[in-house]
Amino acid sequence: MGLDIHYCKDGEWGDFSDDVNVSYGYLSHFNFRTALLSASYPEYVSSFSKVFSLTSEEEKRLYNLCNEDSGLASFVFHSDCDGSFTPEQCSDVYRAFERINECLLSSPWRDYFRRWKAAFKYCYENNSSLMFS
Repeated sequence: MGLDIHYCKDGEWGDFSDDVNVSYGYLSHFNFRTALLSASYPEYVSSFSKVFSLTSEEEKRLYNLCNEDSGLASFVFHSDCDGSFTPEQCSDVYRAFERINECLLSSPWRDYFRRWKAAFKYCYENNSSLMFS
């Protein structure tokens, strides 16, 4: 059981190629999103453990920072259960990912980052929704 992504265009579901496909557990997805926050705001979130201990005020500030970075909040704060991103949301998330220096991600997360980024790019370029379950 884990997180799998697909694209959907005109009601037809499709699978991504092996170099783009994302399939991993929910805990890994949580840790990846935490790594994205750390890479995006290293001065604010210096470690994974810091994310677990944010006060409600710090959490609100982080959410607002993400929202200012068009698209990042919609990915980081999106449910990891069944969900979808419209082509427009895929474009926003892809642009947000473009601004992240992947070198700030630890090596285990760079592959996930590249796969998600490629999936969002594919969907917005092909006017498809990104679906996951």
